[in-house]
Amino acid sequence: MANILVPVDFSEISLNALKHSYIISSLYQASINMLYVIESSNPLFNFVNTNELNELIGRVKRKFEELKEETEKVTGLPTQYFIEKGNIVDTILKKAKELNIELLVMGTTGSGDIRKKIIGTNTLKVIKEASFPVLSIKNILPPQKYQKIVLPLDLTKETTQKVKYAIKFAKFFGASIHLISVVTTDNYIIHDTLIFKLEQTSRKIEAEDIECTSKIEYENNSPVKVAHKILNYCYEISADIIMIMTQQETGIKKFFLGTLASEIVNKAKLPVLSINPE
Repeated sequence: MANILVPVDFSEISLNALKHSYIISSLYQASINMLYVIESSNPLFNFVNTNELNELIGRVKRKFEELKEETEKVTGLPTQYFIEKGNIVDTILKKAKELNIELLVMGTTGSGDIRKKIIGTNTLKVIKEASFPVLSIKNILPPQKYQKIVLPLDLTKETTQKVKYAIKFAKFFGASIHLISVVTTDNYIIHDTLIFKLEQTSRKIEAEDIECTSKIEYENNSPVKVAHKILNYCYEISADIIMIMTQQETGIKKFFLGTLASEIVNKAKLPVLSINPE
């Protein structure tokens, strides 16, 4: 059976991400695996004795037993939980590899609050290193079915992977797909190639009996402004999810995670599915 991993620290943000995973589990017919990480890198960890640590683990286990019962009742699929010690990002990536997961679902936020900043930073670090798709859920955005999927298109060959995921989601949820390309250069060859790729991708999606629209926007070669254009389009059409590659090419310049992708993950008010190119 396939596996989904959800890091849980029992904060409202992580518990909300868990609820989002309930919807996705049916798509993959995947078991949900919850992970609590005891941060050994936290200086406070040095002041915790064995009894206090065992007490903490006991409390976490009791909470997980309740969540396990709820999760299995909602999804009808087996659920596991894990309690690990270590660095948050490294431990998440290690457990994901062990479980050979199909998807990681993780809460994030762009808030100025210091604790929430750490949550957001960890999410970006995981996305950067992940070899699997990561669905990041902003704050406590309520779970819902994904009826409108936004798919930014560029000129990279990896876009094909993203289209496959979009078609899979669209078929399962009965959703529509909305393509957008942002032209960042005056080069007419790139402009015409993007238009051709939009039309080609649109035909491919419609051949799967999925409703599809496409749009071209124009912006200068700035990842921040490109992200702004893409997200504004999401809000204009009331999109439910946006799918991005963690390494994208816009125009003729590549923007790696930390620029375009991180702008979208940090600023989006809707779920973001980040797909790492194979």
